[in-house]
Amino acid sequence: MHLIYLDSTGRALSNPEIVMKALLAVVVSAGTNAAQTVQPGDLSHFDLAGWITALATFFLLLAAIVVAWAESRRHRFAQSVELILKFDDQFNSLEFLKYRDAAAKCLKAQAYKTAADKCSKDADAVLDFFETVGYLLRRGALDEQMVWHTFWHCIMKYYQAAAEYITEARKKDSALWQDFVELHRRMEAIEPYTIASDEFLSEEIDCSGDSVRDHPSRSS
Repeated sequence: MHLIYLDSTGRALSNPEIVMKALLAVVVSAGTNAAQTVQPGDLSHFDLAGWITALATFFLLLAAIVVAWAESRRHRFAQSVELILKFDDQFNSLEFLKYRDAAAKCLKAQAYKTAADKCSKDADAVLDFFETVGYLLRRGALDEQMVWHTFWHCIMKYYQAAAEYITEARKKDSALWQDFVELHRRMEAIEPYTIASDEFLSEEIDCSGDSVRDHPSRSS
């Protein structure tokens, strides 16, 4: 179980922080008590047992920190696995396959260049999806290698296909799809990839359209 506590200022404390605070409090208290029995120039009252207790407590709590740190890492790993699987399910769901088909058609026809065209926003659902993935990666909720393993091809392809649309949109709002831009940069740093956008969009239209028609939920 992963415990979260709040300190006096309301800041969330993780398990390692809690143990460290306890460690410092105990060691300081034990050391102070031991030191109080020693007078200047007189070691006859040196509290050896007290110092041994303080040191033993220090190492025991240090071990507890290591255990808590390892547990926290396991928790974050499990959370990242759960999130990436949910994103993968969403990306390949019947509803989202329709978004991908519409986005590919919009980008291929460059319909976004016509402000009055209803299709001008069809690509947004897919770009927003990768924006969310990028945001969670930046905040540490997703593991970079998991994102690369699951979505690398789609991130690289959609970013390149939508590069002109993204650039023009960000001229009006620089914060728009900022995390998707950074996500693409990080994926490109791991493994660069270039593809002819028209080729990819044609494949996405065919693949998404066929997947929608053959999706199991349509026969249920």
